[in-house]
Amino acid sequence: MKKLLLILLLVNRLVLAQGLGITNSGALAATAMSGPHFITVSWSASTTPNVTYAVGRSLTSGTEVIISSGIIGTTYNDTTAISGTHYFYVAIVCGKIALTNCNIQSNETSATAI
Repeated sequence: MKKLLLILLLVNRLVLAQGLGITNSGALAATAMSGPHFITVSWSASTTPNVTYAVGRSLTSGTEVIISSGIIGTTYNDTTAISGTHYFYVAIVCGKIALTNCNIQSNETSATAI
């Protein structure tokens, strides 16, 4: 029994190391909604089933840091955005468990909170 569990664990690690064939999430488009502290970020769904998404945000292009993970759908509402501030975003495709096998990142987009 212990050998079987060890083999399954090693196979699982190998599959994760090789990736799960997650495909590009497609175009990412951010829009600023009317109202303070609110930007909606949306993106095209991955063609790979059973994935989650993470969203990265920054004040400078190319330096996004993950602000939310485990997202099931293709929309994220950033309710912490400060009115008048310009933000850059990326969506990241991950495995079913949040922040596992995160290897595909969308294009960058930006919006200014109203």
